[in-house]
Amino acid sequence: MNRIIELLARTLSPDEREAVLGDLAECGDPPRKAFREVLGLAVRRQTAFWMQWRPWLALVLTCVAGLKLGTWCARKAHLNAVYIWMYANNWDWSLFEIPGFRHELSRNAAAITFFWLGIGLGAWTLGRILQWTSRDTAPVQAVIFAILLFAAPTDPLIVLVNPPVFAHWYYRALPLIVKTMLVMLPCWRGMRTRRVA
Repeated sequence: MNRIIELLARTLSPDEREAVLGDLAECGDPPRKAFREVLGLAVRRQTAFWMQWRPWLALVLTCVAGLKLGTWCARKAHLNAVYIWMYANNWDWSLFEIPGFRHELSRNAAAITFFWLGIGLGAWTLGRILQWTSRDTAPVQAVIFAILLFAAPTDPLIVLVNPPVFAHWYYRALPLIVKTMLVMLPCWRGMRTRRVA
């Protein structure tokens, strides 16, 4: 329960967070009462932040980006899984003697690498934009973005038409890995990067 209270206190400004957590430690209130008090304060502070226009602009951006990136990343991860499976499970060094194979391998590897680097950079940029538009509501925006990103619908047809690929658990888990490592983490890092004064 103390960990939940600390996470909830992160929605407060650093000075206020330190004061609140210090007061709670001195009072020795039971965890449930401390949780209610911190939750009430956090809700009041967040309500005040949402009275401006910037958090609402950030919310629209968060919702659109979360749904679009979630659907797009899942689709691309499934398609990339097919190519990765094709090369990894059917690998033969003698194929390098065929010029067409080398060309296709390098083209597909470059396309996959640059696409995912672009997604990561785009997610980081989104985090910076969310911090710029609404720094005080960034934790709430991050939670909404994560929920929409991971709940975005995926195309089941890709999995159904490629059963040998998706018989392996790691190819089925690729969209989740991509959304976590190449979208959520860069976006979070973008939100956490401090503004230069």
